[in-house]
Amino acid sequence: MAKEYEIKTLLDFTKVPKDKLSICLNEFADWIQIMRNAETLCKDTLKPVEKFVWVDDKQRNITIKFYEYK
Repeated sequence: MAKEYEIKTLLDFTKVPKDKLSICLNEFADWIQIMRNAETLCKDTLKPVEKFVWVDDKQRNITIKFYEYK
């Protein structure tokens, strides 16, 4: 099973192994771009994102769950 790393603060990136950090950061950059686009499209209807979870699965897949304010 792939290992997951929950990133809530910058310090949490230190939990990612050194040899995998660049992969994690690249996927984080992709995630940021997707979130910017979502914010532009959805404006005030999305809940704020509190964490990024990087899955060390050797794939470049990104899964994002969006939740609406109710």
